[in-house]
Amino acid sequence: MVNLDYSILQPLSANNNDNKTKGKTYLCENGFVHYAVCIAESQGKYCVIPTTTANDEIKMAYHPQFRPNGDKRLYLLKKSDGNTKDSALFINDLKFISSGRIIKVGTKIEDEAYSNIINLVCEVMLEDIYNKLTSLQTSKATLEEKVELLELLCKSYKNN
Repeated sequence: MVNLDYSILQPLSANNNDNKTKGKTYLCENGFVHYAVCIAESQGKYCVIPTTTANDEIKMAYHPQFRPNGDKRLYLLKKSDGNTKDSALFINDLKFISSGRIIKVGTKIEDEAYSNIINLVCEVMLEDIYNKLTSLQTSKATLEEKVELLELLCKSYKNN
């Protein structure tokens, strides 16, 4: 099931002896404490999006209602979305981490905000797939309208 919680990532040094319980950090990987939003879990790995409360990023961040012309590489997660304060999510820094790297799980974000984030992740990170999907959804809607018209015509023809 998808974990929608706000979490802190566990920092580890390359020589940490407790890797079995806290997740492995590789020599080329820098570990650090940072807030992130967990958007999915699979096979013991969590898909997370790092966040910031820096005003510059918050002012630039996209939000479908409050800032539709904002930078879509950043998403504005509002306090009203269930967050502890307004933050910007670095959509293009999405990554998978070991479950052992999570120190603390915090609040749950609202379903609408989660849906907006997932849509934006697809649009920004999976642009070709997103464009094909939207095109297919548009085609489906058009075809459904045509089917309805044809059914009405058939019904009308049978009644005459």
